[in-house]
Amino acid sequence: MNYTKIYKAILNIYQECNINSFPLDCRELLAHYGYQCLPYSKLSLVKREMCMNFSEDAFLFRNVLYYNDSILPNRQRFSFMHELGHIALKHVEYPVLYQEQEANAFASHILAPRTVIHHSGCQNEYDISCMFQLTAEASHYAYEDYKRWLRCRAYYESLEEAIFRHFYDSALDCFVWNRKTCVHTGELCINRLGDCTKCEHDQTHSPQKNTSSKRPGARISRKYMDPIFLPEGFSRAENFYLYGDIY
Repeated sequence: MNYTKIYKAILNIYQECNINSFPLDCRELLAHYGYQCLPYSKLSLVKREMCMNFSEDAFLFRNVLYYNDSILPNRQRFSFMHELGHIALKHVEYPVLYQEQEANAFASHILAPRTVIHHSGCQNEYDISCMFQLTAEASHYAYEDYKRWLRCRAYYESLEEAIFRHFYDSALDCFVWNRKTCVHTGELCINRLGDCTKCEHDQTHSPQKNTSSKRPGARISRKYMDPIFLPEGFSRAENFYLYGDIY
């Protein structure tokens, strides 16, 4: 598995599409690259059966992504990013097995980057599922992969540094994984899932500095920035590879 190629493709998409918040808007990403999403239910019965015979999830044909809208929305999201992976990784029209595996890895990592899992304070599969809108199966894989990633974090390559830097907001002095407008105050909310039911015009809904032990409006998270993710840590590790031989 060529993770360097996968990480480069993901970073290019984050930068080109100005991705700065999770969960991703998968349809918007596909639209950016000129692809329309068309559900099977909008097709005639004959065409719908043909699509189901071709794929029970989704497939690309020319500039249209046909997808099964009867499956769970989070599974649809993974299918969307799987197909985007084929595009971004420049796979052939009829991908072979290793390319399907690359597209799966691409989908998992673009939807839930391991660096973001780490710095957002996810503690288990449920946290990952809620934050990144993944199925239970995809969340399980991402969490198991994250634990391997965590054990070997001293050997991450420079592309991990680039992804970290992309989501680190120097103006706010914190790692930002979610941005939204509070439905109650109209203010910018940083790193908060769900509605801001307790927002008031004080620091409880203001962007928190990196030295804080709490994410705004959320449970207590990590109280540190792991040194390996800081620039000097990456300068020490930039010549090493992220996954080594653990796969």
